[in-house]
Amino acid sequence: MKKRLFIIGLLMLLCSAAGAQTTDSVAAGRELGREPRVKRSYERNVLGAPVYYDTLGNVIGQTVPADSFYHRPKHHFRNRLEDHFSAFFLEGQLMTGSRDMALGGQLAYVPQRWGAYLGGNVGLQGPYIKAGPVWRMSDCSNEIDWQLYAGVNICRRPGAEIGLRMAAPRMWSNFCWTSYSMTFGYANNMGYITLGFSLTLSTVLALIW
Repeated sequence: MKKRLFIIGLLMLLCSAAGAQTTDSVAAGRELGREPRVKRSYERNVLGAPVYYDTLGNVIGQTVPADSFYHRPKHHFRNRLEDHFSAFFLEGQLMTGSRDMALGGQLAYVPQRWGAYLGGNVGLQGPYIKAGPVWRMSDCSNEIDWQLYAGVNICRRPGAEIGLRMAAPRMWSNFCWTSYSMTFGYANNMGYITLGFSLTLSTVLALIW
């Protein structure tokens, strides 16, 4: 009986010593300016209501001007190429080569990243029919619509061509009114260069006057 009481007393003494040591460690840590490590639970804090943007990048339901700092970022996940750039392009073209000159035009449809074009020129050596794919190189953060196109030139002796188009961003319609292009190709046993452009009515009047 005495032996059991001795063991129980020894265990109580050890527990009290361990508790006193832990209390002294916490107190020492607070004296040194350090808080004891305590497991805390954090809650997610969401400030404000969600913001929704329209196709022009303005906040839906806002009362501040559209050019305020509440505007959709350029790299927002809802940004789409068709909201920034036009899809239809129509240009007049002048084709000049070592053996022929021709006039014509080019029609292109580029809805998003890829599209196609169809063009035609009429010269002294006969008609030229051109067609091929178009790749839009610009992204939503770019101010200019850069496009690279390449295709075949069907004429008396067929050939191929490659060109670059620079177009203005989308304004009030899905049709681009201002664009410029340059094409390098080879057909009818000659190298040629094609210059294309489309201008708005205001730009044409400014050039005339």
